[in-house]
Amino acid sequence: MRQLCCLNLFVLLALVSYSPSSKAAAADVKSPGKSRKLSGINTEYLCRHWVHSVEEQTRTEKAQIYRPSDFKQFPASRFRMQYIFYKNGDCEWYYLSPDDAHRFKSGKWRIDSNDKNTLQIVKRDSMETYRVIDLTKDMLRISLIKSKESTPNRVQKETAMTNASGTFEVKMTPQAPDDKAGSSAVGRMLLDKEFHGDLEGTSKGQMLAFSSSVKGSAGYVAIEEVTGTLNGRSGTFVLQHSATMTRGTPHLTITVVPDSGTGQLAGLAGKMVIEIAEGKHSYKFEYTT
Repeated sequence: MRQLCCLNLFVLLALVSYSPSSKAAAADVKSPGKSRKLSGINTEYLCRHWVHSVEEQTRTEKAQIYRPSDFKQFPASRFRMQYIFYKNGDCEWYYLSPDDAHRFKSGKWRIDSNDKNTLQIVKRDSMETYRVIDLTKDMLRISLIKSKESTPNRVQKETAMTNASGTFEVKMTPQAPDDKAGSSAVGRMLLDKEFHGDLEGTSKGQMLAFSSSVKGSAGYVAIEEVTGTLNGRSGTFVLQHSATMTRGTPHLTITVVPDSGTGQLAGLAGKMVIEIAEGKHSYKFEYTT
């Protein structure tokens, strides 16, 4: 029964794309209120782990609102900026890498010597300058003044992305629990897909899934190898799925495993989004080669 519930949850999660709407801040979260004039940046308040609370901002508001990392449970998001400021002038900032992984990078922070309400964040190849509008132990509100490259002649190479779309059919086959692999609560399924459209081909893969005792909370990972033709170019590549569902709110990323492309698809990189509408499954694939 546990495996059946797990399968039902992940059929929904694996096939349904979503665009999570911004949720209102929790009822116990205080409104930022009106800004007050600062007489300087309080470093005792500044030096902590801050998380972007974008849900508290209005569409027309240019200032960014940050809350301490332990202030509340932040809604699921593909990416949410974070900063950690240390008293010695070091800092860490969150980075979304091309493979959709989330990592912290190291930098420096300082207060502008000419304006005690201006915060400068020095990254590896750039510096961002922010006006600190409000700062308490529970909230940091900042507004970007400017961002500039450290090296004036630095050229940013932009890679053009190609879009592909189409439909697919999928068959998911539950497998018997493997006692040697750990808890029987972890379900394993085989994947068998047929793609049509800009991507013509098939894929085979495996999924590992777990459904918690809390209704609507679960997670799964999957690997599938795709064989076919992508906009006229033939070869194989591997897709990696990583998904969680937090009390009914899903978060799913599907990325091409680096250097998994073969044949005319060697060097392929990109992300896929899965959608379902009117009983038909479809995909949108943004990629480079």
